[in-house]
Amino acid sequence: MQINGSVSVSPSSVWVINEGNFQFGNASLGIYNPSDSTYVDEVFQSVNERPLGDVFQSVSIFNNRAYLVVNNSAKIEVINPQTLEAIGTVSGLHSPRYFLPLSQSKAYVSNYFSDSVAVLNLADLSIEKRINCRDWSEEMALVYGKVFITRPRSDYLLVVNAATDEVEDSVKLAYNSNAITEDKNGKLWVLCSGSQASNKPGGLFCIDPLSLTVEKSFSLPATENPSNLTINASLDTLYFLTEDVYRLPVEATGLPVQAFIPSGNQNFYGIDIHPHSHHIYVSDAIDFNQRGNILIYDTRGELINSFKGGLIPNGIFIP
Repeated sequence: MQINGSVSVSPSSVWVINEGNFQFGNASLGIYNPSDSTYVDEVFQSVNERPLGDVFQSVSIFNNRAYLVVNNSAKIEVINPQTLEAIGTVSGLHSPRYFLPLSQSKAYVSNYFSDSVAVLNLADLSIEKRINCRDWSEEMALVYGKVFITRPRSDYLLVVNAATDEVEDSVKLAYNSNAITEDKNGKLWVLCSGSQASNKPGGLFCIDPLSLTVEKSFSLPATENPSNLTINASLDTLYFLTEDVYRLPVEATGLPVQAFIPSGNQNFYGIDIHPHSHHIYVSDAIDFNQRGNILIYDTRGELINSFKGGLIPNGIFIP
């Protein structure tokens, strides 16, 4: 599809999540096409003739629908991923963070200013119930019929039965769990950022989702503020930020000594790996007051391209 005759949305397009300034309502969705290195910002507004909202947090695509989670606007915009035309809006949320589909009819939505995860009916986009998580919830993962929910204000990862929506168990890790991903062995990796203010260390943990046991644990100083855990397409190598980009094979027995991509004078804020080219996309928020940069690195960590994104790019989504 052509947007204003300048950009086409295709399966190879890279979506840029520009969160915008808090309470300014200037969040935007940008589209980058690697084939011709073109980028167009504010495509949601261009197609739907209205702003996206305040603080664009994350994107998920499920069942040919894209769910744009807009945090401070307390909503999820649902759009057609090919045309970007609005299909509907989920309202009644507190401060949504991430969307996790569980079946054709049900999804979970984590929340910041709430102690609950919302259970969403995908047929009519209504909230059916809420699961008490006792505080702020972030990224989630569905494995073996269980939903694992990260919780930044806790030392524990929450385990919920996806069929009954009941909390069944928890796993003690470290303070401030916020990112989770599954590897090629069916193991879960959880990143805990810790707390510099409270002098609580973070860590990177590998969990067996069946036995709920911690198989590997790598301590990370709270001063490093680790964040943005992601994994490559072959599910064998992890990437995360601690100012710099670090890379860790899932079979590793220790953390890397040196950064894979040093940040230098850049303010790394988000990261994702292209599933086909395997290129590493890293966002640079600069000073959080101007349009940021998206930097593209090859598998050796060499910079191969870059482009100007929108205001405060916090992540890159690759369908």
